Amino acid sequence: MTQKSAIFNKDKSKRFLLTRSWDYKNELTSCVFIMMNPSVADSKTDDPTVKKCIYYSNKFGHNRLSIVNIFPNVSTVPSINKFSFCKNNFHFIKDVLKENQFIYLAWGFNLEIKEWLKPLLKNKSVFALEMSKQNTPKHPLYLKKDLDPVLINL
Repeated sequence: MTQKSAIFNKDKSKRFLLTRSWDYKNELTSCVFIMMNPSVADSKTDDPTVKKCIYYSNKFGHNRLSIVNIFPNVSTVPSINKFSFCKNNFHFIKDVLKENQFIYLAWGFNLEIKEWLKPLLKNKSVFALEMSKQNTPKHPLYLKKDLDPVLINL
């Protein structure tokens, strides 16, 4: 059974953190996926992207997944032009990264890594599922299942 949780703002227009845990027979080995913005997944429901992140997390030897986003705005049609930095979101990202060693960058847009994020990733094992031609991390949804993560040197 998968344990699920999610933290939103009051009107649920922003999601700050989503977690999934499974396989309690073994010690928890956590990872974090950092994506661009959340879609419709919540504390009860997984969307296709979350399902794919769970698949990869399990494949790479993890049994706990946290998902944070550069922008917390819930949207099924993301646009980096309508999103802006959110201080509250930054604190959630900072806290979850403190607690985790294995980080997967997966935002999918031709969006370079934010300068405020770089110090938080220092001394972490940072990966992408696959890199784009523009050298940015690809989004997991449409990637093949048999890939191996790519280590990123920051």
